[in-house]
Amino acid sequence: MGHGDSPHGGGGMAGQPTGAPEPGGTMVQGTVTETMDSGGYTYLNVRTSTGPIWVATSQRVIEVGATVQTSGMVMRGFRSNTLDRTFDQLILTSTVEVLPTP
Repeated sequence: MGHGDSPHGGGGMAGQPTGAPEPGGTMVQGTVTETMDSGGYTYLNVRTSTGPIWVATSQRVIEVGATVQTSGMVMRGFRSNTLDRTFDQLILTSTVEVLPTP
């Protein structure tokens, strides 16, 4: 796993994620429009009522089209070295709940 890919640390010194966290947690709910796995994590692009946001969680299978709900720490400028990508805004979370289809 490369530095900056762990919701629990990375980016140079252990325990300090790459990017700047915002205070408090943020709750999101929406539809998954894209997924990718890298470095032991699953990245989800979630379409919410306020626009799309990326969510990173421990690697697991979540289908495109699923409705999910989660909360976590918002990171701005989060760098994933294994994806060779910087996310403008990303929510780091340990759990993502897949909601039943209505």
